[in-house]
Amino acid sequence: MKSEADRIRLCVVLGGHWAAQMGGAQFQAKCIQDVLAEDGRFETSYLARVVPEQRDWGSYSIVPFGKGLPGRVIGTLLQLPSLYRALRRQRPQVVYQRCLMPYTGLCALYCSINGARFVFHVASDGDVHRERRTGLSPGALLRALSRRISEFGMRHADAIVVQTEDQARILKAEYGLTATVIVPNFHPRADQRSDVGSRARLRILWVA
Repeated sequence: MKSEADRIRLCVVLGGHWAAQMGGAQFQAKCIQDVLAEDGRFETSYLARVVPEQRDWGSYSIVPFGKGLPGRVIGTLLQLPSLYRALRRQRPQVVYQRCLMPYTGLCALYCSINGARFVFHVASDGDVHRERRTGLSPGALLRALSRRISEFGMRHADAIVVQTEDQARILKAEYGLTATVIVPNFHPRADQRSDVGSRARLRILWVA
């Protein structure tokens, strides 16, 4: 175990923590955090807008930002100053952010100014497909601004992680960017001991 002074300060940035808002990105972040907890080289903070009441999770702390601000497009843009302040307080050396959104642009900006490394992790195919303009209404202009901020972050990431070879191909075709690594979605290690009898059968229902 490294001393606290030698550990790498890491900030994980998502819209929500899995204990308060469980989705695919949050579940993947949980799996990553479980591995980091065993690693010992990182001093981790989890920054999110939607958080549980419990803030200390042993191997890392939860840092809320954007309190009282709504989600959706305009709310996410209004949360950016609060996120920047939270990052400044944590002083990370590495920022890991998942899902293409305005947080992506803010994290890239913070890292550029403060000499930190930024890792962006694609969460879905929509992150690597360009969005087409849909008019000049206020809502459409806000969505376009949100996307441009998001794309700025992806373009200025030190590393881009994708989930599939298709995402890597589309990222290159649409943005001219090369994925750093392909990491398929993953799951926790299975328990070697099964509580189900050897002659029993498991019924699994997949809904998608």
